[in-house]
Amino acid sequence: MLVQTLASKSRKAVGQLNADGESALHEACLGDRPQNVEQLLRWGLDAASTQSDRYPIHCAASVSSARSDALPCCCC
Repeated sequence: MLVQTLASKSRKAVGQLNADGESALHEACLGDRPQNVEQLLRWGLDAASTQSDRYPIHCAASVSSARSDALPCCCC
């Protein structure tokens, strides 16, 4: 899993925001990857950390697959 590979190098790096002010948690939600979301939350990534106009929960809500229904609960 890419998240585990990145985290093995530096968990601090995984928690950084990208140029759009979004975190790896945003990307995991947008990619409809609930396993990555769960892992990132276990590592302590803050679901409220953003410098963007949207939070990870907004990203999860924008994904239209059936699996994304579970994401908002774990991002709260």
